[in-house]
Amino acid sequence: MSIFKSAYQILQKHGIKELLSTSFKYYIIPLILLPMIMIKIRIMRRRSFNEIFAFTFKSYYTMLKPLQVKSEIRSLLYFLKKNPPKYILEIGTARGGTLLLFSKVAAKDARIISVDLPGGNFGAGYPLWMIPAFKSFAADQQKIILLRKDSHLPSTFKSIKKSLKKEKLDFLFIDG
Repeated sequence: MSIFKSAYQILQKHGIKELLSTSFKYYIIPLILLPMIMIKIRIMRRRSFNEIFAFTFKSYYTMLKPLQVKSEIRSLLYFLKKNPPKYILEIGTARGGTLLLFSKVAAKDARIISVDLPGGNFGAGYPLWMIPAFKSFAADQQKIILLRKDSHLPSTFKSIKKSLKKEKLDFLFIDG
């Protein structure tokens, strides 16, 4: 669904106030904040895990804030940190908060694949302009692969296998 169709549907169903509010929330504020977030992420790359964890949960306008329970995701991340995974698959990118956190506990040469279903408000689970921010999470020789596809489709499975280059997953996170 195109942005214009989504906008028209919101206007029809909820009125101009909701359309303006949604547009402001999903387009105007993020476009202003995106460069600041990318700069902050680059600065934070060499920071401690705890600093990055705090940054993610205090993220500007909740743009990167994980949707998980803070204590649960912290425990999972500490577990992963002990034996950093090299091949990660995340199903459900959403805001990208867990993607950022996984990149910080993954191996220095990790391949991190994140699959997200297009089709939410304004046409996708995350907007296209967030892709550069998500890709900037990669450190050292890490590679982040973003697949905007339905995780249930055989074609998505093929894309994941191709991205793994015959390697097996070390960690699978299903949140979608």
